[in-house]
Amino acid sequence: SVPDRWQGSYKSCVEHHPSPVYTHMLWTDASSRNLVAQLLPWLLPTYDAYPLPIQRADAARLAALYVHGGIYVDLDVGCRCSFDRLRIYQHIFPATSPLGVSNDLMLAAPASDLVLHLLRALPAASSPLWWGFVGLVPYLRVLFSTGSAFVSVEVGRWCRANPARCAAEVRILPPALYGPKDGFVYHIAGSSWHTSDAPVLLFIHQHLTALLSLLFVFLAAVLLAIARSRRHPRRCRSCPHGCRDCRYHSDAHHRLAKIV
Repeated sequence: SVPDRWQGSYKSCVEHHPSPVYTHMLWTDASSRNLVAQLLPWLLPTYDAYPLPIQRADAARLAALYVHGGIYVDLDVGCRCSFDRLRIYQHIFPATSPLGVSNDLMLAAPASDLVLHLLRALPAASSPLWWGFVGLVPYLRVLFSTGSAFVSVEVGRWCRANPARCAAEVRILPPALYGPKDGFVYHIAGSSWHTSDAPVLLFIHQHLTALLSLLFVFLAAVLLAIARSRRHPRRCRSCPHGCRDCRYHSDAHHRLAKIV
């Protein structure tokens, strides 16, 4: 069943896309796994190995799009109008900030070569050998293994390999039609998959300019302090002769100083 906080957004999409023109499918953990196991068994080991439920949800939406085609919409995305005008295109992905596309709203034809490319790229994107330090951050690991960053990278890769088909078949829903007052959809509070690292990373993203400015000022201050210390080296405290640089503090130097 749909959680109470998403009832309104779910009903809005159902109302704007009535049956029998549209068939509504609410995917659960069980039905998603059954879909992968029965129709995409080669993907099942990767699917079952995901440590986070959101990774399985991300993979399942691609599987559903490939098998059934149509429109995938997250529960925290509400509909302001029908998507009928968009159905003339083979694929639609919404542009997201700061770059790339989102995977909370996707349109695709059944058995799409592009969606199949995304599915085939999932095992490699989830390989521990690919990750390094970034894989230790859950938020980034989700984004780049199954989430919007993964989709953005692989859509771009497919388009570079198939430029003519990409120009004819793929459309990016501009920001003006993805969320603002006159857009096709609206967004409500979601992010149910975010872990404790997400607020920190989102804060960095939202205040990136200010943080970079502070970092620049800090580095400039450090470099200035280093430059001044080299121009005016401190006296060696342990040297009775007032050596300016401790690098020259040695017994031989002291003996020479006494003779002089």
